[in-house]
Amino acid sequence: MKIILVLLALLGQFNALAFNHTGFLKGGISTGLAELNSLGKKDFFMGAGFNTHAGYRWIDWEFQLSSYIYIAKMDPGMDFESNGERAQANGNLRNVSFTPMLKYLSKLAPRKSWKLYFSAGPMISLQSIKLKSFTRQDGVQAQNYKVTYQSYGAALAVGMEEITAFKQMHPVYLEIMYQIQRSHKSTLNDASSSKSVLTIQDEGTSKKTLNQMIILSFGMTVF
Repeated sequence: MKIILVLLALLGQFNALAFNHTGFLKGGISTGLAELNSLGKKDFFMGAGFNTHAGYRWIDWEFQLSSYIYIAKMDPGMDFESNGERAQANGNLRNVSFTPMLKYLSKLAPRKSWKLYFSAGPMISLQSIKLKSFTRQDGVQAQNYKVTYQSYGAALAVGMEEITAFKQMHPVYLEIMYQIQRSHKSTLNDASSSKSVLTIQDEGTSKKTLNQMIILSFGMTVF
């Protein structure tokens, strides 16, 4: 009887540690290429950042809330125009994206102890671009402004993840993601004053900025 109780206790401990039917937190680093369309031309910027994922795994499926932080140097800068106001962006492009992802761990194994996975989900992003110069409608040249975009879109990803018996073994993953987003609202901010905010583009206007990104991420399960 004691032996049976010991076996049941060990089995219960194994199930508690096994990497299925459990929550998780993952994180890693990212690098990628961003494409911004403005004034009929395309601009490309390389950058890097971080990715985090919190969710729940069953056996072959996961649901996770993911975030991607991406920073790129805009050199040369990018010109854009809205409501008759033209500006030149220069400095850093900062992109913060949030997406609920549904992920499938397939039966495909590119190598031993690894599985190929696919994931997809809707996305909301906040992007800010520092302006080198900005000409107001009254003709005054303004400095120290930034434009903030609120964008909506979708994300698709494919990757490989290491399969381990326990998440405490910190399995790693490698992923490539494609994001496509369209801005629905933009605000022009005086970077020196949080109170100076001007909406220069709103939902329903025809001039909407299309953004596309390809991000390569590497990370591991933290716990």
